[in-house]
Amino acid sequence: MLIGLANDLEHTLVSCTEDQKVLWCKIANLEDQQIDLQMKQEDLKNRSRRNIYGIPRGMESADIMTFSTGLLHTIRGDSDASSPMLDRVHRVASALGRPDFTLDILSWVHFFTEKATILQTSWKKADLVFRGLTIQLFQDLAPTTFQRHRDLRPITNKLQELNICYQ
Repeated sequence: MLIGLANDLEHTLVSCTEDQKVLWCKIANLEDQQIDLQMKQEDLKNRSRRNIYGIPRGMESADIMTFSTGLLHTIRGDSDASSPMLDRVHRVASALGRPDFTLDILSWVHFFTEKATILQTSWKKADLVFRGLTIQLFQDLAPTTFQRHRDLRPITNKLQELNICYQ
């Protein structure tokens, strides 16, 4: 009787150990899937965000959407008055709480090709001047992307010191 009980106990322990191994593999797989989904979500956020720096408050008057469309149209320098199509535009709230701080304008360009054209055009110009003000146009990145860049800064600094090209 004692031998049968020991065999049953051993069999149960082996079964539980195998089940545990299966569960650990499933957890590892789910963690990989979660990381993959987070990376895809971050990529989607980064593709849709644009930042316009250097526009003083009040310059856009009451309709910031029309102002931003005109500004980006001017940067592109094309004759299509309907482009670019923007989904949303707003000023960024000041994180510093300083009233004299120039707030950025965030704009969501509907079509990726329009966004790419606007950014490429702005990069080619030495200075972007709009109504007498020098402005800057950047892609606004997700906070997680900025953190990843900060984490890699020691490595990229060392590569630059050694004149090693990287991407």
